Formats: sequence, structure tokens, C-alpha cells
Amino acid sequence: MKLIMKNRVFECAECKHVWEEAPCTEGGKHGYEIACPQCGSMKKMKLDNGVKHACGGGQHQHGHGGGCCGGH
Repeated sequence: MKLIMKNRVFECAECKHVWEEAPCTEGGKHGYEIACPQCGSMKKMKLDNGVKHACGGGQHQHGHGGGCCGGH
């Protein structure tokens, strides 16, 4: 049985734009590499079922992007 990874949802802390990104395990960028597509800010929150999680600024935790990758 293949596990299907859901897209990650981010909200920009600067302009409040909300967008989706592919899981980093599926070839998408790690959270700390992603800028807001609307304003270019690197300040963002990850939304997980309506709950906001802080995204790390390149500080790896166990080899991942500070909580922005999801599914790890």
C-alpha cells in the first residue's frame, strides 16, 4: 500500500497569503527554502488542519527544515 503525502499549506507572516507546496519527500523544496509567491517573504507559518506551526529559518532538526516539511 502506497502512502500518499498531502501538500503542505503555508501562510505568509507578512502579507497573509496562503498557498500549497508539494511535500519535500516528493521532490518539493524544504520549508526553509520556500518564499511567499506573492510578496517574496521568507517569514511563514505552516498550517496543519487549521493549526499554525512556526517554520524554521534553515535550522535543521533531525535533517529536516525546522518543522516545515511535514510527514516526517
